[in-house]
Amino acid sequence: VAAGQFVYLMFEPVCRYAFPLLAFGPVFFALALIQLTVGSRNLKAVSIAAGLAIACVALIAFSESISANRLKETKHQIAGADQAVKTITLPPRLAASRGDLALILVDGDKSIEQAQIEVNGHRCEGKLLPFNYYDPQRYQAFNLLKELGYGLNVPVDDFRLWRAIPVPLNLIGEGKVEIKIKPSSGSCTIYGDDHSGRNYLSPDFLCVNRLINSKSSMEMRNQSPVLSGQCKEKSTLEHAKQTTALSDSLRIKLLLAEPIDGKTTPAEILESGLSYDLPAKNFDENLNVHDGTLKISKSILKAARTTGTIVTLPDFGNATNLEVSLTGEVRADSRPGSVGVVVETTTEKNQSCILARLPSSISTGSEWRKFAINDLMPYICRQGRINSVKVALFPGPWQQVAGYGCDKSCTTTYIRNLKLEVKSSTLPSLLGKHLSYF
Repeated sequence: VAAGQFVYLMFEPVCRYAFPLLAFGPVFFALALIQLTVGSRNLKAVSIAAGLAIACVALIAFSESISANRLKETKHQIAGADQAVKTITLPPRLAASRGDLALILVDGDKSIEQAQIEVNGHRCEGKLLPFNYYDPQRYQAFNLLKELGYGLNVPVDDFRLWRAIPVPLNLIGEGKVEIKIKPSSGSCTIYGDDHSGRNYLSPDFLCVNRLINSKSSMEMRNQSPVLSGQCKEKSTLEHAKQTTALSDSLRIKLLLAEPIDGKTTPAEILESGLSYDLPAKNFDENLNVHDGTLKISKSILKAARTTGTIVTLPDFGNATNLEVSLTGEVRADSRPGSVGVVVETTTEKNQSCILARLPSSISTGSEWRKFAINDLMPYICRQGRINSVKVALFPGPWQQVAGYGCDKSCTTTYIRNLKLEVKSSTLPSLLGKHLSYF
């Protein structure tokens, strides 16, 4: 039993491993022997069993302390005029072959999304978006975050994630890249690695064991099977004219991507988006109240064949991502509540995907309220191109209703003036590319 505890050195220590319960195994075993043999108290046996239990607990605590060293991280709060600076120097061989796409990656929470990013003195346009947006396969990870977010009562945006922003390749220069991050307002949080602990970058593999503790507890440093490129780096904090060298390494990384087949296909952007009105007649007749308004309730959910409608999309050419927007108005019947609105895309091979930042529900009241759902969606993935968008309605939070059915909190809601807009996006895609992290 004692030697078996060493197996936990390979894993992150979490409560579900039941360390204390295993440690008391010798105690229960000794007490059972006492009852079977002498049938009376045997203080010597109990003392030995207690000693074994204490030794097991000490061994577990020791193994956990060793394992915890791999989880050490630092947390930097950047506020006001402060700047976090990361300098990355690439080897000459890698600086010469930079691929066709460069991204800056930052490990941070929602506050980092609006931060100002400078690369070698040039300010990057746009904002830091979750890294999952840049690859159709990684986009699927949003499904897990939506499920966990519903349980924690937080939106996907609030989770701690790797966030990325494109960088013009000409800014990489001769291989020395100075990245400066400054909060646009308020403050932002950037995480770092203690040099004595584990220091891996892996946007592909993450652990949610500790996510039940808080929205910022996700482990983002699991080892990637693809080794990061070798480079020199330095982390500093700038305040006014004073520069402070950091003993840790800020999780600000450079990603270089190049096509696996060596071919680059320019994205085709459609300047004018497509707009679709979604009248009540397009939905099941049970939802139609015959005045151009839709109605959803528990009874209608049971009676209707479907509570959604499907819009077929045209070919968007070489576009890699789409911007999807759904607007409309909602109103409660007699009791304020919420309505679930799902926007789901389907590919040529019948692969479905729900929008990443789709809210669990939209609040309703006695007056008509406007709502808007805006998000990005990969257009091309390994399962083909997106050829349709489905909009469905639920009389409450859609995760709850779709997974467990209606309860007393579900209400009756009216919906009108639904409009769907779809257009191609300039966001680049990492599909079919070889990635190198620095």
